[in-house]
Amino acid sequence: MRLITLFIFSILITITISATAQGKSSAKSTKSAADAQQESDAEFKKNLSEMYRRIIRSIQALREQIASNQNVPFLPNLYYQLADLLSQKANVEYYIQKENEGSYDTTTANAGKQYSQVIVSKKEAIDIYKKILDEFPSFAQKADTMYGLALTQYSIDESAEFINNTKKLVAAYPGSEQAIRGQLLMGQYYFDQRMYREASTYLTTVSSAPFIYERNVARYRLGLLALINSQFKESLMRFEQVVTDVDLKESDSPFEVSLKQKSVKSSLKREALIDSIRAYTEVYQQDATPIEYYSRIAPTEAMFQEVIEKLAYRYIYLKRYKFAIKILRTLSERTILPEKVINVYQEVLLMIPLEDRIDLPVEEIRYLLEVYNRWRSFYEISAEFQKQSYNFFEKQVRDLGTRAHLYIKQNAGSIAGSKGKLTAEKVDYYTEKSIDYYKLYLSFFGKSENAVKIATNLADVYFQKKQYMQSGDYYLRTYLGEFGKPIEARKLIENALLCLQKDADYSFYELLRVKGLLIHALESYMAIDGRFKNDPKLNFILVKSVYEQGLYEEALASFIEFMKRFPKTNYAVDAGELILDYFNTKSDYDGLVTWASKILDAKIANSKFNKKVAAIQKQARLKKLQSHVESSTEFDSFAQGKSYLQTAMNIEDSALMNIALQKALSNSKKEKDMDTFFATAKVLAEKESDPNKRADILMSVAQENLRLTRFFAAYEAYKEIYDTSKIPLKTRTNAYLQVVSIALNLRDWPHLNEFLGHSLKSKISRNMLVAISEQVSDYLDSPHEVEDTILEVIEKIGMTDAILLGMYKAQDRLGKSEANNTIEKTAKICSKRISGVLCGWNHLKNLDEFNRKFISAISTSSATLPNIEKSAGAFTKLIEGHSKLEQANDPHLSIMVAMRLSGLFAAFGNFLKKGSLLNQEARQILIQKAQESINTANGYKQKCAKIINATGAVTPANKLCLSGNFTTTDDGKFWNESALQEGEVEEINPSKFSTQEKDIFATNKENIAPVREMARAYYDKKHYNYALATALFGSANSGAGGDFSTIIGCSALHLGYYNEASFHLKRATGYPDIKNSCMAALKKIQLGE
Repeated sequence: MRLITLFIFSILITITISATAQGKSSAKSTKSAADAQQESDAEFKKNLSEMYRRIIRSIQALREQIASNQNVPFLPNLYYQLADLLSQKANVEYYIQKENEGSYDTTTANAGKQYSQVIVSKKEAIDIYKKILDEFPSFAQKADTMYGLALTQYSIDESAEFINNTKKLVAAYPGSEQAIRGQLLMGQYYFDQRMYREASTYLTTVSSAPFIYERNVARYRLGLLALINSQFKESLMRFEQVVTDVDLKESDSPFEVSLKQKSVKSSLKREALIDSIRAYTEVYQQDATPIEYYSRIAPTEAMFQEVIEKLAYRYIYLKRYKFAIKILRTLSERTILPEKVINVYQEVLLMIPLEDRIDLPVEEIRYLLEVYNRWRSFYEISAEFQKQSYNFFEKQVRDLGTRAHLYIKQNAGSIAGSKGKLTAEKVDYYTEKSIDYYKLYLSFFGKSENAVKIATNLADVYFQKKQYMQSGDYYLRTYLGEFGKPIEARKLIENALLCLQKDADYSFYELLRVKGLLIHALESYMAIDGRFKNDPKLNFILVKSVYEQGLYEEALASFIEFMKRFPKTNYAVDAGELILDYFNTKSDYDGLVTWASKILDAKIANSKFNKKVAAIQKQARLKKLQSHVESSTEFDSFAQGKSYLQTAMNIEDSALMNIALQKALSNSKKEKDMDTFFATAKVLAEKESDPNKRADILMSVAQENLRLTRFFAAYEAYKEIYDTSKIPLKTRTNAYLQVVSIALNLRDWPHLNEFLGHSLKSKISRNMLVAISEQVSDYLDSPHEVEDTILEVIEKIGMTDAILLGMYKAQDRLGKSEANNTIEKTAKICSKRISGVLCGWNHLKNLDEFNRKFISAISTSSATLPNIEKSAGAFTKLIEGHSKLEQANDPHLSIMVAMRLSGLFAAFGNFLKKGSLLNQEARQILIQKAQESINTANGYKQKCAKIINATGAVTPANKLCLSGNFTTTDDGKFWNESALQEGEVEEINPSKFSTQEKDIFATNKENIAPVREMARAYYDKKHYNYALATALFGSANSGAGGDFSTIIGCSALHLGYYNEASFHLKRATGYPDIKNSCMAALKKIQLGE
């Protein structure tokens, strides 16, 4: 005999009965759980009664329909509905009976007697199912009828007939939904009978069925089987399959009876989650991460919280208390119900023995109390429950602190105990635990009746730990009544004084605090008895504590008053010594003179000490006179250069001032204090009357600015030198040449133009003029806009072949007047000679006129033999004219010549091909010569590409050459558009690169590494002019060209000096990261991309 509850559990019926009115929640109130349950029970009974009445009426109506419709074709349907209603009636009767009993216990004892009406309804349903099968063998819902019969027989323990009918169903309708459900019933039946092998056979079959709910019920049962057999990994896998099956919805249950208004719902996923707990803890005994695991698989937050709560209980059962508390913390952080958190923690804490509870992390208990405080502050709670919860938590924290303290006392032997001798580590452990829990107690329960005792205990623990400041602090606070009315008050204050006078390794601020506490304790102690106010020892200790706390002005005056009150005591001498020591330590000779007089005026009864004070006063007066210079400056040991400079500015003695300035200069150099260094040098220069020495100082400042790559500051420093007529000419010339060099390296054309306008321009060497000329030529040979500044520079240094060549190539970017003037100058020069690159370009210009005429003539004339012979002569002359230019020392010109020759040979070859069609007698020879000409044209195509690859030249002809399509004679000659516009070089704020500057400043000139890093820093910040100049100066001064070539080449590339970039990048050895990217960028430009 099997109760309907067991039946429902076996087939996992989901019964949902939820209260219609869920008690209204408020942010500031809670409702009694008993009241809510009472309302829910009443509503549930009401709904059961209503459902029962409806089923009875439906059964009665069906019986009447069956009686009056015995010959209708849908008669079996009526019988089937009747059987189904009878089963529902039995279910409701079962719940009514359980409600009357007031229990949902599933025991089967005396079930037949108690639930006879349920069984009667079920048996009637069985009879009707049999009647349908016997009398209506062709009924469309025969499979459903067979399943209903088997299910009902199973529910009332008619096992043999249930098994027989289920097997018939499976045999008659294999694979059907009804058959799968029957096999599921069989698996559950054998499971209940503990015939696990047979159960596994049926359940395994169903677990792979296409029916969502049935297969998951089977998987769940297989998980239970694996759990029974200690196959924990298999069990966990089965449960996880159920929980993570996205197709499974609770509404999928074909067995669900929707009895609303009371929540006793059984969720398959929930059951699988709960039952997976044991399997999980067995599988993951080490390295368990349950939060991550269940966060991943739990279908809802509610289920996640429930499983984590039960998992915590499991870990408590396993005595893994810290782990249990840890995961409860996660649960509590994810729930908005503080009452739930508190109730769970209360239950959990009571489950953990006190000796194990003490090992829980204090942070967890603190967190729990914070939640409790929030709950108590924001919700209206009954006074009884509030008192109960307060007492519970107060006792928990008190017990944890006192138990740890007890272990310490037992170990010390001050009380008897059974804990045994503890290791030093354990003593420290329990000491920290007791301190933490006592402090936690006082934070939350500082006004309780036990707070005074707990505070005293805490002071005691700190004393045992030799933390005297903390011990004295708590003794004093307890005495002052912070935690309630003190017990044995005098003992408390005496303990505080004892602690606060003990020596310990205090930090400066701890010492100040100790002395402050001691002052408070002394004043409190002296207030107990009037006699203590006249005790010299207590008064001296009080004043000394004020002194040691750093309140010197107050303490010094109090020492004098003390000496006057107690002049005959040794404490008066001690007070005087402290005053003298204070001023002597400070080297305050003014103070020593003044306060020595005050000590002598106190008339201490100790002649030896009075003589000592008089001698010190005399020495102080002498020191005051002797150290006038030193005492007039505020010396800073961490900025000595700056201190020496400030001193020098306030000294009238010139010799002493110069020494101070020299010290400021040398110390600021060591301290990397550049501002002080330059400020000192400026003062030295201003104070120096000798022009030669002044020039040396200014030159040093300028060179130091240049070394630091403060190029604009170097400009100003050098300009001050070469514009000062009193400075020797040689020094002025050197300064002038330096600014020209700086401007040239910076590609600072405006400043270079300005400097070239100076009268010292005549001192520029030939080599430097050549360098300027070549740099101007390189500018013109790059796709820069030709600005007026460049033309003014050219005018000032004079026209050279290199500049004229650059102007010639830049003619398309010049104004009309400058372009015509350039062409005329070139023609005039080359009228007398054709050698040289410039005249080579001029010769190419002239040849281009003949090229155009020749190509035009052969493209329009008939390719007769006479015309071919005539054209061959002109062709030969053109080839000879171009061949003279092939060895030009200019890659651009060589590329142009190769393209022109390729074009000529190709045009003449095509002309010969055309002639082979018109002259049959010479056809073969013409074809041969045409092919030779075309081959030569292809050879010149390849040659121009080889020149580009070999030289790395970047010219406007590159793209045309590499395309192989030479359409006109003018293409590729010049940059006909300004691709780049070079802006003015702007001064950079040194503070942006202070770290690199300090590294250069602090090292010697031979160390090039800081300079290289400065160049890289400029480059990374896209200050390409500064990066280029820094690298050029570094390379010139160190000889380590390869180390700087990468920065030089990449900076030149970004500034548009492509051929200069190519030259340096080929030789570069450093910074492979930026070198590779620059080479790639340059390659694209070379290819015309």
